[in-house]
Amino acid sequence: MFGIINITFEKNSKSLNILNICVDNKSSILYKEDLKTIDDMVVLNYLESFSCIVDGSEMEYIDTKLIEGDYCNLSITYIDGSKKEYSGKVNYPVNFEAFESLNQKLINEV
Repeated sequence: MFGIINITFEKNSKSLNILNICVDNKSSILYKEDLKTIDDMVVLNYLESFSCIVDGSEMEYIDTKLIEGDYCNLSITYIDGSKKEYSGKVNYPVNFEAFESLNQKLINEV
């Protein structure tokens, strides 16, 4: 339906802040070095919300006035092998908190 096979979200390049979601025959989530299988319905609900949040987002949100601060990378791999990369440093899209809440909800469900 969405054509997404992998979503990787990394914040501040710390291994504890990497969320990797693989969507295939047995969808799984890797978070804090813990790999768990995800129910198909949970994946579908996540992808629906994820698409609403990410659609229309700019590819880059970077505040060049500040040298230090949080940064993040979001990588989406599609079934045809194409990729979309989003990045942010200090400056994030308006709906970034909704994205982080969605990820936390998924982590709590599995």
